[in-house]
Amino acid sequence: MNKEEIRNLLTENPNQYYVYVLKDGVGSPFYVGLGQDCRLFQHEDEALGVGNNSAKCQRIRAIIQNGDAIDYEIDSFHAATPWHREQELIRNLSKAHRLTNAQSYAPATETDGVVLRKYADVYDGGAAVSAIPPDFPYTNTRLSIGPNRPGPRAKVYGRIHAILEAKPGITGTALIARLHEVDWSDVKSAYTEGRSRVSGKWLADYVRGGFYKKNQFIRIFDGTKGNPS
Repeated sequence: MNKEEIRNLLTENPNQYYVYVLKDGVGSPFYVGLGQDCRLFQHEDEALGVGNNSAKCQRIRAIIQNGDAIDYEIDSFHAATPWHREQELIRNLSKAHRLTNAQSYAPATETDGVVLRKYADVYDGGAAVSAIPPDFPYTNTRLSIGPNRPGPRAKVYGRIHAILEAKPGITGTALIARLHEVDWSDVKSAYTEGRSRVSGKWLADYVRGGFYKKNQFIRIFDGTKGNPS
């Protein structure tokens, strides 16, 4: 399905969670995910941005450079977050297709009470689950709020925005440290599952995503202009 068809389908199923599949120009699945709203479109923005060379992003760039478009498929809609359906679909599709998901979706993989799932391999060397991954590009970069405002302050980007608004110029490392002080138990995610703590990788990926063209919730701090409003 193209983007317009998907948007119509999402409009017909408001506020629902869904499991989706990204396919290449010949209809071969290469990524499975879950989300709400227009989550499935954000991967293109991620791939066309800078600083992400994941297998998924490389595959998307190759498809676009070949003159093809990403084909979108919504597998199913759900009233609650469908972790198990996503896991099942990844397992089934990976038998015949080379998926670019970070790894098979291991349910409830956790360390020190923090749900890791696909991030488990990041910490299998013994690093603390709060640690920021070495490929995080904004470790010492000063950050500020971007031109767009996120949705409700109770959501992940709303909480990130609140810290950046109060602390313009905070570094990426300091921002994630402040985010580790937040109680995440009320956020519906496969990486919280009602727990108060989350991994440094999960937070780092959200900060990275705040720069994507579709979001623009975060930008590099410009000390000569102060905190943008």
